[in-house]
Amino acid sequence: MTLLNREAIVAHPLRSGLIWAALTAVLAILITSLVGVRTYSLGEAPKLLIIWAIAGAAWGYTTRWTLRRKAGKVD
Repeated sequence: MTLLNREAIVAHPLRSGLIWAALTAVLAILITSLVGVRTYSLGEAPKLLIIWAIAGAAWGYTTRWTLRRKAGKVD
């Protein structure tokens, strides 16, 4: 069972969006740190977390809307 499957996204878009945000934030920080493009300070963390959480919520609700539209169940 995966965390971000179709049923989970449709049932809980906010939770799915926050999971997506956490996974992509960690991945982005690891990639930029390993490549040496950028390092993040603790002072930037709250601002980045808020932005990433908002992006995750938007992703969850947009994905839910898209999945429901494809299934023919638009509100």
